[in-house]
Amino acid sequence: MDQAAIADLPCNPAIGGPGKGHLVREIDAMGGAIGELADQAAMQVRLLNTGKGPAVQALRLLVDKDRYQRLMAAKLAAQPLLTVVVGEAASLALAGGRVGGVRLRDGRVLSAGAVVLSAGVYLRSNISVGGEQRREGPRGRRASEDLAGDLLGAGVELGRFKTGTSPRVAINTVDLAALREEPGLTGVSGFSHWADRVSAGARRSVSAVCWATYTNDQTHQVIRDNLHLSPLFGGHIQGTGPRHCPSIEDKVVRFPDRARHPVFLERESRDGRELYVLGMSTSLPAEIQLAMLHTLPGMTQAVVTRPGYAIEYDFVLPGQLYPTLELKKLPGLFVAGQIAGTSGYEEAAALGLVAGTNAARAAAGQPGVVWRREHSYIGVLIDDVTTRGVSEPYRVMTARAEHRLHLRAGNADLRLSPWAGELGLISAEQAAMVAGRRKRLFLVKRDLRSAKVTPGATTCAILTASGSAPLRAPSTAWSLLKRPEVRYTTLRSIVPGLPDLSAMDRAEVEADAKYGGYIRQQERMVREQGRQGSKRLPSDLDYGGLAGLSQVARRHLAQVRPLTIGQASRVEGVTTSDIAVILGFLRGRARTDSEPG
Repeated sequence: MDQAAIADLPCNPAIGGPGKGHLVREIDAMGGAIGELADQAAMQVRLLNTGKGPAVQALRLLVDKDRYQRLMAAKLAAQPLLTVVVGEAASLALAGGRVGGVRLRDGRVLSAGAVVLSAGVYLRSNISVGGEQRREGPRGRRASEDLAGDLLGAGVELGRFKTGTSPRVAINTVDLAALREEPGLTGVSGFSHWADRVSAGARRSVSAVCWATYTNDQTHQVIRDNLHLSPLFGGHIQGTGPRHCPSIEDKVVRFPDRARHPVFLERESRDGRELYVLGMSTSLPAEIQLAMLHTLPGMTQAVVTRPGYAIEYDFVLPGQLYPTLELKKLPGLFVAGQIAGTSGYEEAAALGLVAGTNAARAAAGQPGVVWRREHSYIGVLIDDVTTRGVSEPYRVMTARAEHRLHLRAGNADLRLSPWAGELGLISAEQAAMVAGRRKRLFLVKRDLRSAKVTPGATTCAILTASGSAPLRAPSTAWSLLKRPEVRYTTLRSIVPGLPDLSAMDRAEVEADAKYGGYIRQQERMVREQGRQGSKRLPSDLDYGGLAGLSQVARRHLAQVRPLTIGQASRVEGVTTSDIAVILGFLRGRARTDSEPG
């Protein structure tokens, strides 16, 4: 409805993070733009979960919102055969039992072979700040009022969700010296497989875009004293909010013994004068938000430029969708983004890729394609929302993927780009780049397996300096790389002739060496799950004592007490990763029971 809203990032100024960064890499591998533009707009690069394995390590880019939006607008303007039409879609145009276009509020009709509806949070959106409620979307933009009624009239079931955002403060009113700077990284590959454009832009302001602090007892007291003014706790908000991204007042209520909560102040653009207060999402009255912020170190004089708010909106219950994201009741209509029950820039981009691909195929008379969960996080996302449904705004997490050792961010192009080439989503040149990378990695691994390393003073000194044990007997370079402390760069000092690799290629070679056995074991376990759906569960199984189960799974399984693995897999909130944990426990117990006393 507003051309200036294209590619707007209404919440935090970051793209990526655990699970979300995996999605961005997969979208990029299949020709999507979010990773490429995030790299170009990056102000800071961070790699999260570095103390853990490669399955959960995640890239997060702090991006210049203004630049990202300009880059996307320019990319769309240069896209052949694309026309941007400004107007409000008021109803669907039906033709021959299918959706054949949309009718705009001003009476215009846009005919189409297929329609993708990506209404974001604008469908009958309602913003709350304290007792003030406004029927509008982010940044004061108009809410979409008519389309929800048309969907309901067509028999589509709608739900109501809630999300929120944090206040923004003027950077010149914050004592940044009283806060801890959060530095970024240099020399790290960005999201895009096709060009590394992140380093130069991010390096210029690597230590001047993010600062950290904590809430304290004073902050929590201000919140507790004013909970009655919160629309969330006053019963004025009916929509369900995201459990994994609660408001600050929700955190204080749910975790009364927590002495402090982390807060990050992030620049929204390189030249802008606002800081986004990450970790302080709230819908308290504006004056209470100000009092709350004034209790934080370095923020006693802070000026709020835009208060935080809660926003409620309608969404399509995703059980009504095929895995292609087409509505079962309305052929020709596809949905993507928050209207499908998800939350986040990255999830919206993933759904847009799938819905857009399938809508284009439908318009061309071609069958739809399904992203499978064993092949991608995109498939995990879609299978979760369309098969299990949603009880809160869905966000992707690495814990939701049972194949997460296989679905690493660093091999997204190897997994998905060949398929993207078949679908026509990437160019022949890009497909050749992936084939070249695959061959390069194969040759390096072959050379590592054949390269002999013998004990010697130099080799032992290099290994010792790396924190690894000296070599006692002849070995191969591949065997050395299996050691947790040994990196590919270490081997290049030991084995002459090993090629220099990019950071992404080094990570892929190391992951294969160190975790290859676990990956194959995990894949065998997943295959077993299909055969073991009828396996009975002990009636006295203590779910609370099973290490590795999510808290949600523990609670729901203890309530339902399922009789079989198949029944357990259908309990709300139980993921395939949780089922893998239960199967592993049962196998371990069977071995113990079979051992002689």
